[in-house]
Amino acid sequence: MNFRNFVAVFLFVIFGVSEMNAQSYELGKVTVAELKEKENPKDTTAPATILFKKAKTVFTYNKDRGFSANHVYEFKIKIYKKEGLKWADQKVRFYIGYETLNQDLLEFSNAVTYNLENGSIVKTKLDNQGSFKKKVNKFWNEKTITLPNVKVGSIIEYKYVLKSENIVKLPDFDFQYDIPVRYFEYKTDIPEFYIYKTLLIGTRKIETDSKITSGNQSFNDEYNRS
Repeated sequence: MNFRNFVAVFLFVIFGVSEMNAQSYELGKVTVAELKEKENPKDTTAPATILFKKAKTVFTYNKDRGFSANHVYEFKIKIYKKEGLKWADQKVRFYIGYETLNQDLLEFSNAVTYNLENGSIVKTKLDNQGSFKKKVNKFWNEKTITLPNVKVGSIIEYKYVLKSENIVKLPDFDFQYDIPVRYFEYKTDIPEFYIYKTLLIGTRKIETDSKITSGNQSFNDEYNRS
């Protein structure tokens, strides 16, 4: 459904850069130089590095269910050592234990492995049957993927969308891991109907930005629950 109104929209952004590199923070933009990199120049002991983690929350509207939140995550990870191969296995839990709301939905996409072979970039996509769902308990489900053809030197990318009718609390956004993170970013446009409090946990100082704008805001439900 296309829901338009003259509203104020609150734009909130957090981001951080641990290493200043001329890098593209978009999926599908992998370079030969990145694949040739043998170690993290800031931490040579790191088995892998998250080259970027990006997320955004998009609100959509349905005339029957009202507003929903769609949380979109994108990852790009470089594997340096055999200890880093475990990052080829990704799993995400999502909540199904609501009493009055539809259960959350989670879908992986854009899962790709990049390798350098004879000086050329070779891309291996995860096929459509590559994700698996299991029930953890009556409150949680879990989806997993294993990126194909991952080896030392590979770069892996993947995306997932978490669709939820629970708009009371937005999910936590982690930006510290047991491997280095070069760049992270979280954005959301919040309709004026809702007010959220931001809570930053940890000692690292990060940059944030927010502003209020007015205009025609579309809440077209591109992330439908099909």
